[in-house]
Amino acid sequence: MSKVKNIFLIWHQSQARVNSMEQDFDYKPFYIMSGIKKKKLILIDYLIKLSKTIQILFRHKPHTVWVQIPPSVILFAVYIYKLFYPNTVVVSDCHNGQFRDPWLNFPFAKKIINKCSNLIIVHNEDIYQQVLSMKILDESKIFILEDNLPDPDLNNERVILDTDREIVLFPASFKDDEPVQELLNAAKQIPDTDILITGNISGEKLRKHSLTENDIPSNVKFTGWVSNEEYKDLVVKADLMLGLTLYDYIQLSVAVEGVGYEKAMVLSNTNTLRKLFSKGTIFVDNNANDIAKGIKEGLANKKELEEQMKLFKKEKKDNWKEKARGIKEIIDSI
Repeated sequence: MSKVKNIFLIWHQSQARVNSMEQDFDYKPFYIMSGIKKKKLILIDYLIKLSKTIQILFRHKPHTVWVQIPPSVILFAVYIYKLFYPNTVVVSDCHNGQFRDPWLNFPFAKKIINKCSNLIIVHNEDIYQQVLSMKILDESKIFILEDNLPDPDLNNERVILDTDREIVLFPASFKDDEPVQELLNAAKQIPDTDILITGNISGEKLRKHSLTENDIPSNVKFTGWVSNEEYKDLVVKADLMLGLTLYDYIQLSVAVEGVGYEKAMVLSNTNTLRKLFSKGTIFVDNNANDIAKGIKEGLANKKELEEQMKLFKKEKKDNWKEKARGIKEIIDSI
């Protein structure tokens, strides 16, 4: 195996953010999985991933190491590597969860991020200000880089859904910040609109959101897991992209995709989302009535919102390229 000079270490499955920045920063992503899914075996899961991470580092001896956190545990492998190769440049790409429990107060997390990292990347201005106010990281190392926009084939003409009804696409993770029950209640108010919810759903996840099969209206379809290509097809086909979160500071991958695909969007009315996606978007409170109203408004004004989004995409893309170029220059200068 040929050695790679710049690598990105990720303890998750494929990540859109990582893939979208690969060409600009010239790294090779390594998605490191253990095969263990049971939460009670998480210690073994981490030990396997740590071992695999250390093997990758010492096999390739990279000049630059990007690391996605959380989990901040991955930095222990990087710390060991830097004992032998102290001139390695380490870029910690911090998702928002790093600054909430359990990862915020994970043993030695703050210390090892500051110790290992040459650069610490956060994903938006709001989280940057939050981190500064917490005084937990070396301010001189912190930089902002939003998610890069996807560059899709907008001429995709494959028909994967045989329907004449309007389609709203909601990519879901079924985490605690997603108001799934409110969305299902909203769907009951717009029975002539199909709502597709992607992501793996199980009885356990339904129970976590206090839902039963009887709560799911007929115009809602859970697609289950779909491949990257199938997901792209769904986005192209959708009339409206929907992104909902109960948390501020969250950027939402669906919103980034919506801009990239030049789609009209309905997003939760948070300060962060309003700042990041100020055009082509309807903002709603996280209750059933407002979500339903927002979807109706978004579909009624779809063409106008899409025109706004097309111009907004160019603006966002140009800004991202400029910031990415600045960060690359800093990395190259270290």
